[in-house]
Parts: sequence; structure tokens; C-alpha cells
Amino acid sequence: MGPLPYGLVEKTGLPPGVEKLKYENTEFSAGRLDYAPMQKIHTTQPLRYDERDRLTLPLDPVMTECYISGFLKRKILSTPGIGSRMLRPSSTMHRISESPGKGLGMFATKDIPAGELIVADRPLLIFPRNIATQRTGAVPLHLTMHEMQQVILNDTEVIYKASVDRMEPDRKEAFFKLANSHTDDGSGPIVGRVRTNGFGSADMMDLGEGTAGQYTIICDELSRLNHSCSPNTKHFWDMPTFCMQLRATRHIKKDEELTTTYCDLMESAADRQATLDAYQLKCDCASCANPAISDPRRRKCREWGNQNDGRVLADLDPAPLNRLLDVFKAYIAEGLEETIGYSQVVFLLMNAYAEKGDVQNMRVYAKRLSLWKHVSNGDPVDPREIETGFGALAVAEMALRLKGKLKRK
Repeated sequence: MGPLPYGLVEKTGLPPGVEKLKYENTEFSAGRLDYAPMQKIHTTQPLRYDERDRLTLPLDPVMTECYISGFLKRKILSTPGIGSRMLRPSSTMHRISESPGKGLGMFATKDIPAGELIVADRPLLIFPRNIATQRTGAVPLHLTMHEMQQVILNDTEVIYKASVDRMEPDRKEAFFKLANSHTDDGSGPIVGRVRTNGFGSADMMDLGEGTAGQYTIICDELSRLNHSCSPNTKHFWDMPTFCMQLRATRHIKKDEELTTTYCDLMESAADRQATLDAYQLKCDCASCANPAISDPRRRKCREWGNQNDGRVLADLDPAPLNRLLDVFKAYIAEGLEETIGYSQVVFLLMNAYAEKGDVQNMRVYAKRLSLWKHVSNGDPVDPREIETGFGALAVAEMALRLKGKLKRK
């Protein structure tokens, strides 16, 4: 059907002759799991299993309203430790206040070290990313593409309202306080906010390939994150606590705005701005302000990423040290520490210095790799892995001792 409209759109609403969707909520029991894999249901999550293996409320009684498949509901409730207590930062790391020209934003209340947990946010809502109708009959074929899109938007508003109506009053109020960048394209007040504020996660997926099975996760505090093409935070989904965790990708100074990204960071400044137009956003970050300097650096990072796309760290081909350092400097200059390409170049630098017997520099990059893993998926920082370069040192030392070239720290 093509991408959904945004911006100022004429002739919004249901086309003449198309009636409003008649829809009934589907959820028979919170503990029921025998739904068909692709059957969509409204359900309140997470639940947890008590000591007698009975479903009960999570340890933190903050609930998320979901419109998900039977498959995903079973996946959620089969997760070991589901409904565990949410992590808390060591102290208050952020405040929400006005960001000039951007509405509300998140700001650091203190210096935040790289890797530090800023907030763990249990979502307000979870919905399918791909919008679809639940009409008994197909959308009438005589409609134009634009009219079909308007039917889908209107039908989705009806379906999503069934979940919003189930929310606790304070959670519903928080949702309707979120920004809405889709007020003029036919999106209703619910769909508009969902399109504006949703996050994705590879762990919240159906069986479909590509984007077909993806979901969008709408949080309260994380939805206040504004965009930067050089974001200083990264978020990831933690299923046992049913939370989106936000961590610092690099050192953040007190009063600095916390940012995420709304676009493909490897694209040129012009292409990134084209994506951001859907959010009615004009980016003024340093990279967008200086594309003549930034675009070549990002192109270098993109070419590096394309070369290693889909490859696990252990399968990466070594590269000359000078090239690795050149690419690494481009990632740092552009503030791209959250990306997979950054982790790949850091991994190869760690190995390169281990092979040279330069233990001190090996550990510098081993620490960077450990922090990236911690920020990306919550893996704890293990000093032993940093000390040994994730095992690279033992292999390199054996080879270097045979050559008599080992450099002690």
C-alpha cells in the first residue's frame, strides 16, 4: 500500500460510503495462552509466576497495555524471570524540561559516565508496527490509494482505542501528553502519538520476516528523548523486567540534553533530513550544520559497515592498523558510538594491538567493546574480559613469545 502519509494532507477521514469499523475487544483471560499464533489480542502485561507457578502481578505493579499476537503473548510469558523487578539507576540521572524549539526533552542532572543506566521505562503501550484493518471484508477495491490509507488510519484508531481505554487513568493521561507529529495527515490522536513516539526491538517480533512482524513500543519518559544525528544514549529492550533501558553511550556532562536518533545515521545530512521531515523536525546538530565535513566521514563509516554487514565479530577480516584507526576516528568524530560498525572496528583494534603485544592499547579498546556490549544489551562489564582482551591476549601472547616480540605493559 506504500508508506503512510505525513504532513498536511487533504481529504482526510473515511471516504464516502465507508462506515466506521465495528470492533470488539479480544482477550478472554489474562492467563490464556492457546490463541492462534497470528491472532491479535488486547492483553495487559507483564505478568509473572509466583512460587506456586500461578500467574500474578509483576513485582513492580506498573502495567503495559498491548495489542499483540498469540505467538508474542506466549513468548512473553515463557520468558524466564518475566515480571522481575525493574532496574533503578544509582541516583536520579535526568530531568524532563523544555528544549529550545523542540518542546520537552531529557537532560542530565549530573555527569553520567559511559555505560551508566539512566532510566528503565516500562511501556505505556505496545502495538504492531505495521498498521492493518480488522474489517470482515477487504477494504473496497474501488478506492484510491490515498482513500485506502485513510481507511487504514481510521480503522487502526478504533482498534488502538480498545487498548487505550484499558489503561489506568494516570497512564492514559501520560500517553495523551506525548507529542503528536501527525495532526494533519488523517492519523487520529492515538495513532498520531504512536507513530511519533514508538521504539522498536528485535525481541518484540512475530514470526514474519523483515518488518512484517515488528512492534512499536511507546514509553513515557523515553518518548521525551529528542533527536540527534550524534546520539549520546542507546536503548534496548529487557524482556524479564519488561522495560526499555536507556544507557549513556559516552560521557555525558551535567545539563547536556540526552538524545536518541529518529533516522539512519549512516545517510547523508540531506537524506537524514528527508526522513526527519515526517516528524516536522529540522535537525541542527553539528553534523547537519557542517555536511561538507560530516558527510565524507559518515560515508567512510557507512562503507565500513557495509563491508561487514551481518557478520559476527569473530568472523571479521583483519585490516591494517592505520585503516582501523582512521575509521575509528571517523566514528568518534561523528558521535556514532551506538552503532554496530563502531563495535566492529573497536573489536579489530583490540585484536590488532594484542597481536602487536601492545597490552595497554589492547585493554583500551577491550574496555570500549565491553562498554558497547553493556550499553547494547545489558551484558555486565567484566574486568577479566578487559584484562584479557576477551581471550585475544592469550592467543596473541603465545604467537608473540614464539617470535620473541612480546611487549610488556
